[in-house]
Amino acid sequence: ISKLKKFMTMINFMMEDTLRFLAEDSLASYAGFISGAVSYQVKIDDIGRVENVRLGESLLKWPLFKLELILNRDGTVDIGSHGVPIPFDKLVEMPLALFDRALAAIADIPQLEPMVVDRVFWSSRPILASVHAEEARVKELREGMGRALRR
Repeated sequence: ISKLKKFMTMINFMMEDTLRFLAEDSLASYAGFISGAVSYQVKIDDIGRVENVRLGESLLKWPLFKLELILNRDGTVDIGSHGVPIPFDKLVEMPLALFDRALAAIADIPQLEPMVVDRVFWSSRPILASVHAEEARVKELREGMGRALRR
């Protein structure tokens, strides 16, 4: 095995390790952010008295603005009084879809070797090993985020 091959193998391992660490950390951070943002219970006594109670030890600060979501009888959600009706299920699925898109974005990152050794014929395009949606930790994060959103 040549020195270049050994070096490229080492580079691939380093890139895969870095990609995995960054992906796992980012997914956990995103899932924690979404779960923390929805961990409030809203008590409405009357039109002028609304109380927000934190359900957990959230480190989030109060938001800069509030968004009024009105759940209609037909299952759609109005944003304020002038909003376009949005089905409630779509509001729950949006953060989960972003989670899935992040996984899909890192699943197809090519290895560096075919770009460096471009004079050699490559029958396939090798990609870096990354975090997959079927992994236990990723499933756990997605399911936890889904439970928090549906609460």
